[in-house]
Amino acid sequence: MSIETILQFQTADIKLFKLENELKNSEEFKKIALIQKNLHEYAETLKKFEGEAAEILASYDRISDSVIQAEKSVKELIGAVDEMNAETEEGSLGEYEFYLKKLEKANEVLGNNEKEIAKTKKRIEEIVLTSTKLLRSIFDYTERKKNATVEFDKLRNEKKGDADNLMKEIARLKGDLPQGVLEAYTVIRNEKRLPAFVKLVNKNQCQGCGMDVPSETLTKLKTAGDFTECPNCKRFLYHAE
Repeated sequence: MSIETILQFQTADIKLFKLENELKNSEEFKKIALIQKNLHEYAETLKKFEGEAAEILASYDRISDSVIQAEKSVKELIGAVDEMNAETEEGSLGEYEFYLKKLEKANEVLGNNEKEIAKTKKRIEEIVLTSTKLLRSIFDYTERKKNATVEFDKLRNEKKGDADNLMKEIARLKGDLPQGVLEAYTVIRNEKRLPAFVKLVNKNQCQGCGMDVPSETLTKLKTAGDFTECPNCKRFLYHAE
């Protein structure tokens, strides 16, 4: 393996890296990313509304049952008072007070539940209205995403020829590089610290980080083409002619 092969590989890969970044930083790509972000937020909000609506409807069922029971109790108590009136003209004051208190309590429960039902219905209406608006927005942004994707694909196709040629060149050169070197190169590339292979300059400095290289590292760079890891920036440091 020669340093020339490595540098050819790096040159082709850096060009491809720049092409990838041009696409990622393009207005077309940013537009798609923003639309996708909005779509995700709308979908998450709809999920929350769906969960809230399910809880409200379950609560509504419980309230409805409670109202039915309260209405039943009121009817039973009114019936009991009517019976007392039929049996005696004056009735028992204690019994009247007992049933009146129960009637007041039943009416209070009924009134509170009816208020809660009205409140629940209002919230459901709000959820339905907001969800409808969200669904319309989702439809609108889905259409926008389709159009933005067409624009991005057009831009990507313009650069496809150059990208394909570079990938072919990279694939060809890869076969001549050791796996360990490729793995280390990939780590540096993913960290966006290109170039990964940098020259030894001024006899004892790393071109990548500008730091002085210790003597034990310099002993590994005696002749042109030698390379080793820079102890400071972890790039590949090579001896140029």
